[in-house]
Amino acid sequence: MESTKYVLPTKPKYFGLNLGVIAAGMVLIMVFIMGLVRIYSPDLGFHLKSAQWMLENKQFIYTDSFDYGSTGNKYFNLQWLFQLFVYSLYHTGEKPLVIINAALITVSIALVWFRFSKNTGISRTNISLGLFAFIVLLLVQPLTFEVRPHVLSWIYLNLVLICLEFYKRNGNKKSLYFLPIIMLVWVNTHSLSILGLATIAIYNAGIYLENGKIDKRLFWFSVMAFAAFLINPYFLEGLIYPFLQFGLLSGSSMVKAYFAELQSPFTAKEIGMLGSKYFTSPLLIIHLSALFSVFSIARSFIKKQFTDALLMAAYLFVLYLAHKNYGYFLMVSLPLIVKYTMDWVNGRKHKKANQSASSPLKKKNKEDSNVIDAGFASSQKLYKRFTLTAIIAAVVISITSITDGYSLFRHSPYRFGFTEDTDQLPVQATAFLNKNQLKGRMLNHLDFGGYLMAHFNEKVFIDGRMDVLPEDFFNKYVESLTEKNGIKKLLVEYNPDIVIFPYVKASNWWYYFILQKEHSGYKPVYFDGLAVIYLKSAAYPLVPALTDKTILNNVDVAVLGRINESIQKPKSKGVMVLIKGLWQKQSFSIADQNKATYCFTNGFDSAALSYSVTGIEKSTIQTPNIYKNLALYFNDKKIYDLAQICEDKAK
Repeated sequence: MESTKYVLPTKPKYFGLNLGVIAAGMVLIMVFIMGLVRIYSPDLGFHLKSAQWMLENKQFIYTDSFDYGSTGNKYFNLQWLFQLFVYSLYHTGEKPLVIINAALITVSIALVWFRFSKNTGISRTNISLGLFAFIVLLLVQPLTFEVRPHVLSWIYLNLVLICLEFYKRNGNKKSLYFLPIIMLVWVNTHSLSILGLATIAIYNAGIYLENGKIDKRLFWFSVMAFAAFLINPYFLEGLIYPFLQFGLLSGSSMVKAYFAELQSPFTAKEIGMLGSKYFTSPLLIIHLSALFSVFSIARSFIKKQFTDALLMAAYLFVLYLAHKNYGYFLMVSLPLIVKYTMDWVNGRKHKKANQSASSPLKKKNKEDSNVIDAGFASSQKLYKRFTLTAIIAAVVISITSITDGYSLFRHSPYRFGFTEDTDQLPVQATAFLNKNQLKGRMLNHLDFGGYLMAHFNEKVFIDGRMDVLPEDFFNKYVESLTEKNGIKKLLVEYNPDIVIFPYVKASNWWYYFILQKEHSGYKPVYFDGLAVIYLKSAAYPLVPALTDKTILNNVDVAVLGRINESIQKPKSKGVMVLIKGLWQKQSFSIADQNKATYCFTNGFDSAALSYSVTGIEKSTIQTPNIYKNLALYFNDKKIYDLAQICEDKAK
């Protein structure tokens, strides 16, 4: 059964600029620019390490040897092709990796545009493309631009859908030949290639419901795609492995509770935690996209397009399972959401025009024709508004993404750039370890495991590969982060020589070392805007501990003379950050804020004040956390006038 085509009447002279194409093109440019962010993925390191190991040993990985906690456990490395791909890019430079990653995400959205155009019969120059551009611009905002294998999975998923759509719509039998090839490559690129088989199965079921019989040709090519899926280094175990991952997503394990990306986006708890920030957060867009999807599912049922309905329902459930699945939901549902939204808009406009044309007051054919033309013009005006809105918004987001105004406006920690993000990855701390040749048994935070694995070249304690970790081991790790003095148990059991972690995020670890300064047996030897390093005192007696004096040697104390002036200077916040981002680079010094917190907590007040002033001066926007710390300091020193100023600015 062919899908319904929604084609507006064409009046070439009505709009001569092809604004719909311009809008869609601008949105693609916007997506590419949004993807040009500094490398922040904590998992990239274990992909690089795995690729290095495979090249050095000339074999696939079957057991883990990178972590203390998982050594000897099975490692189903189904993403080996992706790892070799990013390894080759990374060693040509960080900039090519960032650019190509952004380009691949843009290709995924371009394939969505291609599927939408073919699925609806909309002309490439039709003004109604403006509605497509507007909805795409809105719904791509929650996408993550992390360097991960799901970037390639989005492309493979689009390609599978193109093959199936071509076959269903046009009866193009040749398109089915590509399904086994795509699945063969996909299964060796990412473990979630199982979604390809699920999508093919949905098409079999949908066509059966629509036609009342099994499509034998599609069925046999589906069998071949399944057989191709089994051609991976782990054969049948490679098929079973994705279901183990599904168990993590659908269960109530500590793994699911620990990782925010594995939690469902449909919980009231998260909305409550965001407060007013919910209205500028990606979560609001996710919820809107889910509502669009439910509406489109209903419309597709009414039109008996059961394949579309099953696809959207299945991927809405996939989204319900975890935040990280939004990209898959978007690639499948986006063109269908626009298709059924456009059908609804056109239907209402044309129905209204037809009702007016058939009114008893309209007796002459010429008058009837004028009413229908008016209905068409009204529809075109609506699409033109969406088109112009999409163009303007895409230009604004593109410019402010480059200046970081957009990321700061929506409270995103990720910044435009082509290097590794030192605010997210322990780049400087790892360089310190390597420079001073500090080797030994390590205890690290999970977020640091991947980077250390690739750049410190030593076995780490833990990293982000949950599938290789024993459950009891991971539970002990989480308990150490959440319980008071919880890290003490790990120190006793694993006796590490080096402890490295993000001190603001892993606050319980940090407070233990501060409170047990004289009795823990460890000393702080390094800190930066993200990480702190503790060494076992007995193992490294010659490495000096951090003191107020050694920190002050690396601080510009001259800034203290500007403290009164700095704290009273007004800074942008809210929508003004976005507006100023149209012509000025926007910044917020996370590193100086964290350094000030570190020094205040350790009693290094002069250094803390210096970092606070530096952080305020480096930032173009309001820095409430810096002011909170300063308010506490000035209250403690009974300097109440400055304390009040800081309290007001911390709000």
